[in-house]
Amino acid sequence: MRVSEPRLRAIFRRVDVTPSYPVSLLGYFNDRLSEGVLDPLHCRLAAFLGTGGRAARLLFVQIDSCLFDQAFAWSLGRALGRRERGAWGREEVLVFASHTHTAPALARLYEAPRQECYASELADRIAVAAGEAARALALAPEVSVSVAQGGAPGLSFNRRWLGPDGKAVTNPSRVQRAGLVGPEGPVDPEVLSLWFRDASGAPRAAFVNAANHTDTVGGKSISADWPGALEREIGRALGADLPVFFLPGAQGNINHFDPRTERDQTCQAEALRLGRAYAEAVLAGLPAARP
Repeated sequence: MRVSEPRLRAIFRRVDVTPSYPVSLLGYFNDRLSEGVLDPLHCRLAAFLGTGGRAARLLFVQIDSCLFDQAFAWSLGRALGRRERGAWGREEVLVFASHTHTAPALARLYEAPRQECYASELADRIAVAAGEAARALALAPEVSVSVAQGGAPGLSFNRRWLGPDGKAVTNPSRVQRAGLVGPEGPVDPEVLSLWFRDASGAPRAAFVNAANHTDTVGGKSISADWPGALEREIGRALGADLPVFFLPGAQGNINHFDPRTERDQTCQAEALRLGRAYAEAVLAGLPAARP
C-alpha cells in the first residue's frame, strides 16, 4: 500500500432485498406482475469515516431498482434517522438506483403502482444495516482508494437512428433497419472503477460507472439485470465475494440494442453477455489503478 493513497475507515454490506411475493415491476409503460426470480436483487451499503483531521462520515446506498420517488427517499431518510445509536443525517447519505427494469416499483409511473409494502420493508432493512454499520464504523479497518479507467466499445448504442428522410426512429425494428443512415448521436464507451482495498491490498469493494441502460432481460421475472452479472463475474475472477456498486452514467438514449444483429437482445443471456464483457473491461484496468 502506497503512503500517498487516501485512506478511510470503511464497512461494506450487501443485503438481499428480493421480494418473496409477486410485485409490480417498473420499467415499461404497462404494469407487469412478477412471475418468478431469475437472480436476486440487492441493496449495497458503503459506510465511510475519514481518518486524521477529516473525520466526516458518508453512507452510499445503492438499490437494485429502476428508480424511486421523493416519498421513498424521505421515508428512507426518516428510517435512517431513527435507528438508535446508529442514526445517519440526511446530509451524510447518498442513495441511488441501478436502474434495472425488472425490480419492484418504488414509484408510481405509467401503469405500474407503487409497491407500498415492499417499499416499507426495504426502507427498514436498509436502516437496520446502516445502523449496524454506523455503530461499528469507528473500529472499522482502513481501506485505500484507487481509480481505474478502461473502455468497453461495442456494448452500447444510441437507440435513436436516422432514416433516409432524416427522421429519427427509436429502437428500430429489423424491418426498419434496411434504410437506416446511422445513429443520431455518439455513445461513451468509457468504464471507470473505484477500488477499495484492505491493508493486504485485497479488494474489498468496487464502484463501477458506465453509460448503458440497465434493460436487457425484459419480461416478468425479477432480475438485477447485467450489473448483477457484472458483480458475480468480478467476484468469480478475483475469488472474492465483494460488493460491486453500479453507478449508471448518462444513458437516457443509450442502450445495448444493435439494429444490425439477428441476436435475441431481450433475454437473460444478454444480461450475462453484457455483465461478463463489462467485468472484463473493469478487470483489465485494475492493474493500472492509481491513487
